Amino acid sequence: MGRIKKLLYLILILINALVVIVNTWPFIIDRINGWLSYLNIDFEIESKFLVYSSIFILFINLVLFLVIIFFPKQRKGVILSNDLGELVISNESIISYVKTSLGEKNFTDVSVKIKNWRNKVTINVEAKTNFFQKEFSNLEDSRLALQKQVTDLLASKKKIEVKLKINRKSKNTSHKSRVV
Repeated sequence: MGRIKKLLYLILILINALVVIVNTWPFIIDRINGWLSYLNIDFEIESKFLVYSSIFILFINLVLFLVIIFFPKQRKGVILSNDLGELVISNESIISYVKTSLGEKNFTDVSVKIKNWRNKVTINVEAKTNFFQKEFSNLEDSRLALQKQVTDLLASKKKIEVKLKINRKSKNTSHKSRVV
């Protein structure tokens, strides 16, 4: 779970706790109003706050519940099974296979990101080349060939999609520092 999700869950839990505390012990509102008046802040919390905050928290919890239930979960590998047993090919193995097969075709700095869902595998490939006319015209063929290779490797019923993005290789290989 990423840091952003953890932070959002923490904020939601704190808001839930505040609403539960205020709903359970309504005298806390009187104390908060007393502190606000002591600090010369002209803001009073009314009992309507309890109703509206409870409805808001109920709505947020319902939406979060639906997102957690229906949001697809990424898999860590592809399971191949037959009569003899099961074989799991991890995402890292697929990434390594794609990098090796593109390395043979004069692509450099190959970066591969994979999204492995229950029914679909999406492979985003970013590489660099010198953009010779021959290679540029065969880009779609390279993508289709790579997609066929990965489909043959996985031999599963999943839909496999390969997105290939090619950038121009930098001609300047020297690293010059600038002094400002």
